[in-house]
Formats: sequence, C-alpha cells, structure tokens
Amino acid sequence: MRYSIAIMAAGTLLLAGCQPPDDDKQEQDAAVPHPPIEETGDGGQVGSQGGGEASPATAGGTADAPSAQGHGEDLNADQAAVYQSSDYRIQVTFPRELEVVNHAAGELEGADNAGQADQDAAWKAFAGDDMDGQRLLTLAVPGDRDLRFQLGASRGTQGLSHCKDQPSEQAGDTEATRSLDGVPFRRFEITETDDQGFRTVQSYRATYGEACYAIDLIARGDGEGEGAAEALTRLQTALDGVAFTE
Repeated sequence: MRYSIAIMAAGTLLLAGCQPPDDDKQEQDAAVPHPPIEETGDGGQVGSQGGGEASPATAGGTADAPSAQGHGEDLNADQAAVYQSSDYRIQVTFPRELEVVNHAAGELEGADNAGQADQDAAWKAFAGDDMDGQRLLTLAVPGDRDLRFQLGASRGTQGLSHCKDQPSEQAGDTEATRSLDGVPFRRFEITETDDQGFRTVQSYRATYGEACYAIDLIARGDGEGEGAAEALTRLQTALDGVAFTE
C-alpha cells in the first residue's frame, strides 16, 4: 500500500512539471514594452547673420518629415516652368505663376519673366562668413516678394564641411529630415524678430554628388511670425519639384 502511494505521488509531480506556463504570466510577459529606438542627427551649429531675437520653431522634431513625391508631375505643361543646372545636376519644376527673381548656372524653360542673376546674393540663409557657394535660383510669389524660394549650392571645402550646420539659435531637438527625390535633407526652421517685423526661414540642407545643396523657404512680414507657416505652403510646389538629374 505504501508503494502505491509513493508511485502516485511521483506521477503527480511529473505531471505538474509538464504543465504549460500560466496564461496570466504569458499575458504579463507580452505586455512588457521593448526599449525605445533612439534617433540621432548630424551637423553642428553656426552663428546667424540675421539681426534681432531668434526663436526656435516648434515644428519638426526628431521624427522624419513627409517625403516629397511630386517632382512637379502634377503640373500641366502649360502651367510649369523648369530650371535646370547641368553643372550642379539639379532641376526645379515650379508653377509658371511664380516670379523668377534671379537665376544662375543653369537654364530656364517656360518662365514668363526671368530676372538677371544676382551675383551678390548669399548662396544660402545663415551663410555667415561662408560665401564659397552660388545662388542658383530665387522664386517669389507674385505680388508678395516677401515670400521666397531660394536654391544654392557649394563645392567649396567650407560649404561641404558645414553643409548641415544649424544657426546657434536653433534648438537641437527641433531638427528633422525630409527626402527630396530620394536624397535626405536636414530640415530646420527659425523665426527672427526685430522692430521691423519677422523673418521665418525653413531650411533644407544636404550633401550629394560632392556638393552641398541649400534650399530656403523665406517669409517676411509684420508682427512676430503669425501665419508664416501657412504662407510658406504657397512655395510647397517648388519644393516638391526638386529633382536630381544624375
């Protein structure tokens, strides 16, 4: 009789060891979150050449901004103009209604009115002492030349080594990236204010094909920058129309 009890007890222990884990424990283990993925950005900071107080933009963040996918194909042939630089291997398809303030190192097709190249124009916003570059294209909204699209490029050592630097007033945690024609651009935005009003600059910087490319959407006006972001959307089509030809 004592042997039967011992055998039954051993069988009970063996069955208990073969039982699957408790369902509540499985659910608890599944609820444990994975560690967050950290994102980083490159580039340093440079001083601003603009006057007045500068306040960092709240838009952006470290997450990627939406990629540009248009490249101007939504524009009809009779609505579009094209700037193309074979030297810098870049083109911009933009609405013909935008005014071409000036252009250089490239050709225009379909533009109704094209200004002359401005050799004295800084090649990018916040260029500081780095003038080793060239302004390629400046567009303005008709009747509002305080809204501008600017494209510049540089192959200089200074321009390349500091291509993605932000002005020192820009908080580091507001940076973002955006892809234009498959090329990742670093994006930042700054609003400067003084007694004359405000200047909001939405900047995109990238190195590609041994050149630094700088795109700036600029809005100027009275006040402290209210409505600047909405105004800059009028230049969005030109930004979407950026493409690299090689």
